[in-house]
Amino acid sequence: VLCGLVAVTPGCGVLSPWAGVVVAILAAGLFLGLDHLLLKLLIDDVVAAVPMHLGCGVLGTLFVGLFANEEYVVDFYGVSPAGMGFAEVPLPCTSRHDKTHLLQQTSRSMNMSRLLQCPLAIQDVCSL
Repeated sequence: VLCGLVAVTPGCGVLSPWAGVVVAILAAGLFLGLDHLLLKLLIDDVVAAVPMHLGCGVLGTLFVGLFANEEYVVDFYGVSPAGMGFAEVPLPCTSRHDKTHLLQQTSRSMNMSRLLQCPLAIQDVCSL
């Protein structure tokens, strides 16, 4: 169970439930293989921290790129992935008015990502 939790953590906001199960099952297999390899190489890892956190963590991080759901990415980060895997980065809000306005919108919609960004074009940079 712990292997699956470690592996799913990097993508917990953007993975579909079925993808989380697949990543967890693959992580369990990887953990068993790495733990067996460490025993065979006579490397002492009493609590199996290396296969657990290094192996399963890296696997989970890599699988975010393969299994991320675009709809969840938009919901979680507030931006849509644009071609070739790069996301458009919105400009930060710089004026108090914009931050207050976004705070009010966020309290209504409960979308916390709007607190951190301001949907402005480059020519519409917020004034201080």
